[in-house]
Amino acid sequence: FGIAPVKKNRVYCYATENAPAGSFSDGLDKRSFAERFREFNGPVPAILDALIRDEEATLIHRDLADLYRAVLGFPESHVLLIGDAAHATTPNLGQGAAMGMEDAKILVSLLREFESIPQLIRRFIELRQKRVEMIRSRSFWLGKINQLENRALRRLRDTAFRCVPEGTAERGLIALLLEPEMI
Repeated sequence: FGIAPVKKNRVYCYATENAPAGSFSDGLDKRSFAERFREFNGPVPAILDALIRDEEATLIHRDLADLYRAVLGFPESHVLLIGDAAHATTPNLGQGAAMGMEDAKILVSLLREFESIPQLIRRFIELRQKRVEMIRSRSFWLGKINQLENRALRRLRDTAFRCVPEGTAERGLIALLLEPEMI
């Protein structure tokens, strides 16, 4: 369950649950949603109560999906894809918008450098493919690890996370930052 403030007295919240694809095709009403996630502590129960009372609040359900491999473009067809159109990924690292902005920044610099669209697209793919795949893969596996259902594996995961030396997680996050040569 995640919470992000959007403006005074308004929040955006999201929740994930292991379930077969399409399980909520009939929709999910606010009360049922609140009951599913009431077990969380902190501000979650109060937010769920406010959700039920707020007539303007809406629920949007989407099954999580991950592209097996990013498709950034087709040079021969003069087609370049950026952002989620090229590399939609699971939300576990929260990098979707950032990757779209990185794509845009690189595209702008390449537009100044190349007159040939196929060459521009090839260079864009060359510059972005490795990073996009790294972030897509890390997000996918982090989701798998966080959504473990087996109790023994969850205990093992939680113990392993507690044993990670200080600074290791920070070094992992640094790899998500914009690479210096891309600035």
